Amino acid sequence: MKFLCLHGAGTNAQVFQDQLEGLILSLPPGNDIKFHFVQAPHELTSLPFDFEAYAGSGPHMRFIEHPQWITMDDVIERIAKAPSGESAEMIWRHALDFYYSNDTPGRSEFIGSIGRSLALLNSKIDEEGPFDGLIGYCEGASFGATLILDRLRKESSLHAPQSFKCALFFSGYAPFAPDGSKVILADEYGQIFNFPTCHVIGSDDALIDGAMALLNLCDSGQATVIEGGSGHLMPQDSSALRAVSASFLKLVELAQQA
Repeated sequence: MKFLCLHGAGTNAQVFQDQLEGLILSLPPGNDIKFHFVQAPHELTSLPFDFEAYAGSGPHMRFIEHPQWITMDDVIERIAKAPSGESAEMIWRHALDFYYSNDTPGRSEFIGSIGRSLALLNSKIDEEGPFDGLIGYCEGASFGATLILDRLRKESSLHAPQSFKCALFFSGYAPFAPDGSKVILADEYGQIFNFPTCHVIGSDDALIDGAMALLNLCDSGQATVIEGGSGHLMPQDSSALRAVSASFLKLVELAQQA
C-alpha cells in the first residue's frame, strides 16, 4: 500500500518524516507499505516563538495561505467564547466564521492557495500514485480531507472507483470545501468518508472541536480514536506511538480487505 503524507503548517516534508519515524520504524519487516511525503507550496515567513523548536529547520511551509490578520490565538479565543453546550460543528463554524464573507481581507489569496495546493497534490497523484491512503498532521490532515473530497467528486462524476481507502489523521480538523467557500461539517453534509480512519486526538488540544468535527464526517463504525497525549502536537511518548502503530497496521489490514 502507498500512503500520501502531508505535514502540518509551519513545518516541512522532512520534519514530518522525522516525526513519523517511530511509526515507520515499528512496522514489521517485509511489509509492503510505502510513504510518499509532499512539501506544501506556500512559505510561512514567521513562526510563533514557542513553535520554533518543534518546527525544525526551514523552509517552513503550508498548504493554505490564511489571511495574515488571523492568528491561531484568534481562533482559540473564538472557540473559548462559543456558547456552552454547542456541538463541535457549531463551535468550529463560529471559530472560522470570518472565512464566509466575500469581502474578508485576504479571502482571494486564501481561495487561490487552496486551488494551487490541490493542483500540486493531484499532479503528484498522477505522477506517483495511485495512493491507497493518506496520513496528515494538523493542516496536512485537514487539507488531506479536502483533497479526498476533491477526488471523490471527480471520481463520482467519472464513475471511477474510489482511490483513497483509509486515512490516519493526527490532530486534524474539519476540511474546507475544495473551492474554499465554506468549512465542510457533518451537521450539514452528514457522513462523507466511508472508509477506515484513525484519529489521534489530544484530550487537552485547544482545537479539539475541529478534530471532533473531522471525526464526525467519518464512518463511526470504521473510525478509531487514540489519545495523543501531547495536546495539538504529534505524540511524544513511546506508549502513544505504540498505540498509533498498532492502530495503523489494523487500518492497513481493514483497507486491504475492503
